[in-house]
Formats: sequence, structure tokens, C-alpha cells
Amino acid sequence: MRISLSEELVPILKQEYPGMKMWQSFAQWWLLAHGLDFRGKDKDYCVDGAGDGGFDILAWPLPGFNDEYIRVIQSKYHKSSPSLDNLKRFVDAVEAIKGHRAKFNLWLDTVSNNLRPTYENLRQKNSSGKVKFIFITTATLHKKTKEFLEKKDIEVYEKDDIRKLLNFYRKGQTPRIEKLSFTPTSKVLPITQTDKVKMFVFSVHLKDFAKAFQKHGNLLFAGNIRYGLKGENANKVREGINHTLLEHDKEFVFSHNGITMVAQKLRKNGRSITLFEPSVVNGAQTITYVGQKWLKKIDATKAEVLVKLVEVRPQALFEELETDIAIRSNTQIKVDFSDLIVSEPSLVTLQKHLLRKRIHLERKKGDRPPSNVLFRITKERLVQILSCSDKKLGPTAPKRLQELFKKHTAVELIRYYVDENKVNDVIALIWLDNLVMWVNKGYANQKSRKRGQIAAYAIFTATATALKKAGIWYSLVNQLAAQEDYWNFDKNEVVRGLIKACRGYMLRYSKKAKRNEPAFYKNKEQTNEAVKKVIKKIMRIARDIL
Repeated sequence: MRISLSEELVPILKQEYPGMKMWQSFAQWWLLAHGLDFRGKDKDYCVDGAGDGGFDILAWPLPGFNDEYIRVIQSKYHKSSPSLDNLKRFVDAVEAIKGHRAKFNLWLDTVSNNLRPTYENLRQKNSSGKVKFIFITTATLHKKTKEFLEKKDIEVYEKDDIRKLLNFYRKGQTPRIEKLSFTPTSKVLPITQTDKVKMFVFSVHLKDFAKAFQKHGNLLFAGNIRYGLKGENANKVREGINHTLLEHDKEFVFSHNGITMVAQKLRKNGRSITLFEPSVVNGAQTITYVGQKWLKKIDATKAEVLVKLVEVRPQALFEELETDIAIRSNTQIKVDFSDLIVSEPSLVTLQKHLLRKRIHLERKKGDRPPSNVLFRITKERLVQILSCSDKKLGPTAPKRLQELFKKHTAVELIRYYVDENKVNDVIALIWLDNLVMWVNKGYANQKSRKRGQIAAYAIFTATATALKKAGIWYSLVNQLAAQEDYWNFDKNEVVRGLIKACRGYMLRYSKKAKRNEPAFYKNKEQTNEAVKKVIKKIMRIARDIL
């Protein structure tokens, strides 16, 4: 017998949000599955009880997110459609927030005292158009109920929407915008097609992309291999965009390479077009820049941009084609082998696990972390420290980083550690890596800086292995798993002392073996031998101090 969607979600919600009420975990999962891991303001995040005002979750955006909307969410974890009577409290609350002051004051009298300042703030934000009211349910709504909610400007996500989101989540795919509409400034011309795709070319006002970015943020780039980047190359691109928009905005379409998009379907409706499940796979730099820096003056520009749209036919593998097109389109900034695994399901799952532990894993380049994270780590750095911990690879493997991704070794490492029981190991390794970097940061202004950088992986490997062989590692792992703040962990100073001792021994062995120390650490046999000797030395120290 086919189980209901609500029953299908139970194992996921119980595993990922243990001990939490089902409606609460459902709403939190919905946010996370959308890539919106927003946090509330402490106790005001999840509201429950007689004085909650009729809401379940108040999801406030964190600094650094492109998306600035506050999500006010009501969830009904039902098998059958809730009635309008079930939703009356929620609808009354929405009307109060949006309505006249007198009506709002009457409603506010029914709310807990501690929540009143929050709702005053919410009302103020709503007046500036920064609040979205959302209703989510695992049931299929009655038609009249859905129409009633939508007339109140409440976004509705029912059974089919949730099932689609669940499929994205299970496959480790980034959720995407359902549809996007434009009014092209030129004819939509079909220029070529194959049995898998059909290609169109047309031009669009640049301001349309700027406004789409303001509304949807990085969801516009769901199928891309990275987001808008920073750095020297990115700055050069943005300087060129800025100059053209200021001096020759009508010529922008001639000097810009254009935007490449992939979509499941294109539908024409008079002068406008609608793209279903669209994604920008090349042009993130331009759209991010105009969406952030030019938004207030974008209406004044007459700039247009050329769009190359690839419509994927139903019989083709959409995600696979999308990634291939993204890789081939991104030629301005080098595409590394590590960029090719951004949609790897185990990497997506690990990112979600770590985020709940306040660690941001940068899966796509340019992915901004929430402000409440304690550690930040790129997928490249993560693979480097995981390879150090692998007996077959060891401390010299990180020097050939892209080889690890090219030969799929990186994916194998991530798949091994993505298991729920091994995530705490990953947290401990990231914590130890941060301590090693902290101890070695003194090299930055010394002549021995390069020596210190090259030795760091060997020091990390020796320290981690010594802790494991001394029987201390899993005690540290369990203690870290219960930590709220890794930087104030009571074992930090002790482990830093151990790392310093390890560094002293390691550099002593390298000096003795070879004056040209960078060359020493590139040699696998020499490095492994030095690591073994150091492990024996510091195991005794580890047992004594821990």
C-alpha cells in the first residue's frame, strides 16, 4: 500500500530533527530544503502556544544572504486538506500585520508580551515589502481554500510542491525557481536543435535580471557550478560592466558575452515568455553585480543583454545536460575539477549536516555563509584534510588537490564520511584543522612561511593519528558534538600545545633530513617516515596532558 507524503517524511524529520515536534521540524526542513537556512531571533524563531499569534516559524534572513525576505510560516502536517476554520487564526494574523493600525492593535492584545516587539518589527518590515507569508502542508488543499489563501497574498505549498521538493532533497539537487517571466526586447529566435535540446536567442532588459536576482537571489543559479565570485578576475569583469553601464549603456548588448540559461520548457504568451525551472548557467557575475550594486538606478539604464536559452527536451537527462552546459559556458574564469562535483548528493547532504552544527561548507564557489557559523571550509580544503586522514593517501595527497577530484577520490572520501555516524568525525577534523592553522599562522611574516605551509598537512596528520592511537580521539569527538561554541572548547589550549610540540619535532626531522625543506615535504616516503617518528614522540605527550 502506498504511504502518504506525511508518512514518507517522518524518517527524514525524525533523523534530522530528533525530539522536535513534527510541524516544527517540517517547517524547518522546508526552509533548509529550499537553501534558506534562516534563523529566527533566538526564542522568537519557533513560536507555539496560546499567545503565538497564529504563526509557527518566523524566519529572519541572516546578514550576508542575497535574500532579504522574512518568511512567516504556518505549517499543517496533515494527510487531508485542512479547512478554512483550521486556518482562521493564521489568516487573521496575516490580515492584522497587513491591515489598519487599529485592527493590528486588537490582534496584538491576544499575543504574548514577549512577542509583541517582534510583531511590531514584522509590521514595519511588511510595509517595505520584505515579508512573505507562507502556508505549507503535506495535504492537497481544497480548491476554494487554496484560492482564498492566495487572494490574501499567502504563498501556498501543498502536496505536489512538497513532493517535488522532497525529490530534489533526496537527489541532492538544488531547488530551483518554478518559473520566470520576461518581456523580450527582440524576437525569440530558434537557432538550432538536437534530439535532446532546442536553442533560442533573444535580448532582455538588464533590469529584468536585476529584479529577478533581488526576488530570488542565488536560486537563479541553481544549475550553475558556482555563484558570483570575488577576487581579481571578478573585479575586472565588474569594472567593465560598471564602465559600460555608466558611459555607453545602449552598447551593453554589443560588449557583453550574454547570459546562458537552461530551462525545462519555454512558453510564449503574447509579447512575454515564461521559462519553467530556469537556471542561469553562465552570467552569475553580471546578474549578481547589477542585482546588488545597480538596483536603485537600474531603471534609468537602457542596457539590454543577449540571452542564449537551452530548452531541454523531456526525454533528456535535465540535470546532467545542465551541468555539462554550465561547464562549457564558464570560460572567463577557470573551471577546476572540484567545480564538477557541486551537485554530488553526498556533498549536498554533508553540507546540510554541517550547517546544523554551525559549520559552513562552501559547496559552490562564492556561496556566502550565514553569519552565525563558527567555522567555514571549502570543499577543496575539506577533501585535503580528509585525504590526510586516509591511510592510503596521507599528508602528501593535498599537494595534488585537483588530481583527487579528477580521479573521483574526493567523491569517495565524501561518501564515506556523509554517514550520520561519521559527521561528528568530520566536525572534529575541521576543528583540528583550524587549530593547526592557528598555530602555524605565525609563519606568515617569517622567512620560514613556505616551510610552515608545506609542513602543515604533515603536522595535521601526525596530531590526528597520535590522538587516535593514544585512545583520546573519540572522547574529543563526542565532547565536540555537544559543544555550542568550538572556539571556547576547554581542550583547545591543550591541543594547541600538542600541535606546537608536533610542529617542533616535524621541522627538526625535516631539517636533519634535507636543507631544502619544501622538497622534503613533497617526497611521500620521507614525509611519511617523519610523520611516523613524530607520532611516537607526541603520543606520550597526548596521554599525559589529555
